[in-house]
Amino acid sequence: MRIFTSTAFILGILTFNGTSLMAKDSDSAIPTQEQRDGEEVREAEKEIKQEKINDLKLQVLNSKAQMSILKHLIRNEGVSKTYPKVNISFKNDMSERYILHSVKYTIDGEDVFTYFRDDENSSSKKIEEIQPFEGALAPGTHNLVIRILFQGNDSGIFSYISDYRAKSEGQISFQVEKGSTTKIEVNAFEKGWMLTEFKDRPDMKVLINGNVSEKLIKF
Repeated sequence: MRIFTSTAFILGILTFNGTSLMAKDSDSAIPTQEQRDGEEVREAEKEIKQEKINDLKLQVLNSKAQMSILKHLIRNEGVSKTYPKVNISFKNDMSERYILHSVKYTIDGEDVFTYFRDDENSSSKKIEEIQPFEGALAPGTHNLVIRILFQGNDSGIFSYISDYRAKSEGQISFQVEKGSTTKIEVNAFEKGWMLTEFKDRPDMKVLINGNVSEKLIKF
């Protein structure tokens, strides 16, 4: 008959239980086939998404590059000489209380014309018209943004309004036809009545080839 000492018995139990526990821990650390398949699918989806993002970035860069090249050709290579003309005139029908400070035209996201009042040399006399802008544009639909800024005229009893600024801004789409000149007239006028605030009075309307356009969107 074999006799086990208490020490050997305890070591046997620890060894048995330890082996069992290690086996369980080892089994739980090994991913199943389903988990491995799921991870591979997720990695593949990430790669596909990244490829799409990279393709979109490349398309945007190519579009910007093409637009830059086109603008360069129009400006420097005489391509625009064959394009129809666009003429933009300005008429100021605001009252004497408003001094025209600046006018800016932006076509298709590019600033094409800016007028600034010369504060040092100009008087408070009203400016009714400014030099018109004339340029060439490719046939098709274009977008014009108009920004007009007025300064208060401190003549008379309303001397405090010289520190005031008031603006009128809007955008409009227009069509350029092949073989014809497009004439655009920007007309600044004063709206409201006696109690309308100074900054809220400036307004504008736009005429395209003599007709008031309903497409003007005011800011």
